[in-house]
Amino acid sequence: MARLRLVGEGPDDAAVFVALVKRYKLPLAEKGKEVPGKLVIEFPGGDTAVLRTLRNIDENEDRRLEEHIRTLLKPADLTSEDRFGFVVDADHPSATDPDDGFRRRWNQVRENLRQIGYTDVPKDPDPAGTIVGQNQDDRPWVGIWLMPDNRSPGKLEDFARRLVKSEDEGLWAHAGQSTDEALSKGARFAPKDQIKGHVHAFLAWHDVPGVPMGLAITKTFLDADSAHARDFVAWMCRLYGLSSPRLNSSQSDAVIS
Repeated sequence: MARLRLVGEGPDDAAVFVALVKRYKLPLAEKGKEVPGKLVIEFPGGDTAVLRTLRNIDENEDRRLEEHIRTLLKPADLTSEDRFGFVVDADHPSATDPDDGFRRRWNQVRENLRQIGYTDVPKDPDPAGTIVGQNQDDRPWVGIWLMPDNRSPGKLEDFARRLVKSEDEGLWAHAGQSTDEALSKGARFAPKDQIKGHVHAFLAWHDVPGVPMGLAITKTFLDADSAHARDFVAWMCRLYGLSSPRLNSSQSDAVIS
């Protein structure tokens, strides 16, 4: 059976993926194990054997993820039945503005895939999530999701923002105002990380204060049934050849997990 892997940039990403996979009842391998037909979720700082060679790379997450893509996709025993998904923040440290960051990031990913033999990488990312290699019999399928939605510049926290429930929009707005005020009063996070402060301020004001994003999905503080969450899960299902009755159900029917 096929090897199925989903790779993000860090542990917060992995926790969000696990929460969504469990919510939609997709087959998930136990941590640290690779089981054909079950999804393995990891990140470049993780504990799987394929990542151990990367631990001593003294560079940023972007570089580790780039190396990880190459490491995963080069082994000779890979087949066209294997499936690999990579979730990448749509920003770039050298960008002159957010839109430039989105374009730079996609061009970086696109060039990496082309250099290792993928011939069908589109000029622009698919808004529904890109999948390449479907017409190449000599290599696995590869999926790319640019956070938050394949259209906009941003990162994992921007994806989490899209999972805020409509009844919590007032609280979300207040968390943003408080975060901005904290920055003006000497808060030590960089302005570019405002969205991170905003998300965590928002999560601090729930029944269980301060839970991370993945657990916030599990506890339904963030809405796993939102259109944006369902789009992400639909991309996973297309990439890995999986199905989820919950994904196909109506919003009103998807109340009990």
